Amino acid sequence: MKYQIIIFLLVLVYACSSDEELETQSFVSSEMMPYFNSFEEEAILRGIEINIEELGISGFLENLDNDIVGQCASLTDGSREVRIDENYWNRSSNLSREFVIFHELGHCVLGRSHVDDADRNGTCQSIMNSGLGGCRIRYGTNNRSNYLDELFLGL
Repeated sequence: MKYQIIIFLLVLVYACSSDEELETQSFVSSEMMPYFNSFEEEAILRGIEINIEELGISGFLENLDNDIVGQCASLTDGSREVRIDENYWNRSSNLSREFVIFHELGHCVLGRSHVDDADRNGTCQSIMNSGLGGCRIRYGTNNRSNYLDELFLGL
């Protein structure tokens, strides 16, 4: 009888967890998780501590419409989701995947808006470019660090 009461109390406590705890839970698809982790690591290298899970930001691969490769969606409950087009994901390199996830996390985590500035050669100056400003994206291993400095530090 004593054990039945203890089990009942444990079930009651678990079942009555607050809605707030449930609202902050997030899910990130296993394919996207390494990029979310890398985003946090790159922020730390620049003196910024970010915990995406605590922020309750989720990440999903799904079919997006209208040639959209990624988006940061703000939901009515205040949570945010990074959504990446599955077709884009499947045909992209690791660097392209990183670029789009970091761009969307720039919106969702850092609150960054689009920056369409270009240098004199027409190269986009920010990972946060809209893709509509006419500059060329040249995100690669040789300039990745510069783009990430601009993303996290606004340099």
